[in-house]
Formats: sequence, structure tokens, C-alpha cells
Amino acid sequence: MKIITFQNVEKLVFLDSKLRNLLPDFKNTFNSWGLAIQAPELRGLAQKMLIDFVNQVEDKHLEVISNYFNEEVEVEKIDPNVAKHLEVSIHEAENYLNSNPFVKEAMFAYREGNQLYISVWR
Repeated sequence: MKIITFQNVEKLVFLDSKLRNLLPDFKNTFNSWGLAIQAPELRGLAQKMLIDFVNQVEDKHLEVISNYFNEEVEVEKIDPNVAKHLEVSIHEAENYLNSNPFVKEAMFAYREGNQLYISVWR
């Protein structure tokens, strides 16, 4: 199984002209990306096109890509939420924090009575 992510979508899809031609729904995305990679000042636009593709690909597109690669393909969508706000009781906090790896990266927590409020971000 092939997994398409933001990190590899450019190599697997955008740089493959045959595959791009099989996905006409993304013609404008591919054209914008092509223009953006030619000018260093537009590199942000190129990155946006990669993100847009990953987040907009549907099952019908995955079927075309799977047939092209002759193997099952999955796309890892990008979570647009930069911050999450969580509430947990103080008695469950240790187990909750240990079972959620995303919480350990960057967080802020405060307590009111027996309630713990946690904000996490990437």
C-alpha cells in the first residue's frame, strides 16, 4: 500500500506528468504549482497547491491513482486545526496525557477545582 502525504505528494503525483493527465479535476492546481515552482518568490503558492491536493482528493481520484500505481493508495489528510482545547478531570489527567502523544509537544494547562484545561498546538 502506498500512502500519499504532504511530504511525498510532489514526488509521487505532481512530478509525474502521465498521472497528472489522468486527474483533470486538478488541472488548475497542477498549473498553479507548475508556475509557482519556476519562481522562488512563489514557493508558498507551490506549497499551498500540495496542501490543497492532499485535502481535496476524493475516492474517485484515489481509484485512478491506485490503478496507475497498480496498488492500493491512501492519502493522509492534513489537520487544519493548529490548536486544540481539551478538558479532563484532574483524576484522569495522568492517564489521558500519557495516552495522547500529541499533547506532549506544546501545551499549556491550568486547573480550576477538579477540572484540568489543556491547550495543545503544533
